[in-house]
Amino acid sequence: MPFRLWLVFLQGISLLELMEDKEIITAYGKLLKEYRERLNLSQEALADLIDSHPTHISRLENGHKQPTLVTIFKLAAALDLKPEGYIKAISESLRKE
Repeated sequence: MPFRLWLVFLQGISLLELMEDKEIITAYGKLLKEYRERLNLSQEALADLIDSHPTHISRLENGHKQPTLVTIFKLAAALDLKPEGYIKAISESLRKE
């Protein structure tokens, strides 16, 4: 299921209320970086935790790559978050903008 539909499913938001894909991906990346930095993790350390590469983390944080559902779950676990809480935080950050 695409990321946009997961937001709708988990938050009960209508599709008309959603921002453009790029805005969602950018908000996701900003929040990922914020959570990673709160835990004093480098991109390399976070990549190791999810069996990925630091370049992948960088591309996610900079909005150059869209996360898969599996990646969202792995990152949430590595950042000690529940996936639904992570998605909710992204949704809330979009509403503030």
